[in-house]
Amino acid sequence: MRVEEIVGIRMREHREARDMTQEQLGEELGYFLGNAWSRQAVSSAEKGKRAFTAAELLTIADSLGITCADLLRPPPSLREIEMPSGWYLTPAALREEVEVDYPPIVAELITLLGKDHYRAQEALVAATKNLETLAAHLPSAEASPQESDHVEREPSAKERGARSGVH
Repeated sequence: MRVEEIVGIRMREHREARDMTQEQLGEELGYFLGNAWSRQAVSSAEKGKRAFTAAELLTIADSLGITCADLLRPPPSLREIEMPSGWYLTPAALREEVEVDYPPIVAELITLLGKDHYRAQEALVAATKNLETLAAHLPSAEASPQESDHVEREPSAKERGARSGVH
């Protein structure tokens, strides 16, 4: 299978998941690319019969509410990816290039939100980075007193006097 076919499969999957017609996707692409794609152009792309520019990949991903990595993610059953040179790339090698290593909690939240919410993914990743930065500036657990370390002390004579009104 060629990379263009992988992109086409993913385009169709995500377009159908959003209940978009090929015409609607073609119009959406036109907003960013300057010219709308015809239904036939979208169909041809979904069949993997055309190459894509970087601008087209970005626009397709944005129009479908996904990332470019989502467009390039090979199907699990795929054994090899044919490159223009005639060489083959393993799906694992391509996955290594497109997979994002999210912290586990972010990955779980992304799964719960669904793959079409890539803006939420970006917000979650940014929030995680902000939390990591904040955590790096907080005192460590060893430096902060534990609840069991708290010892009640008797008020001083001066404090006792101030409470009773005696000076």
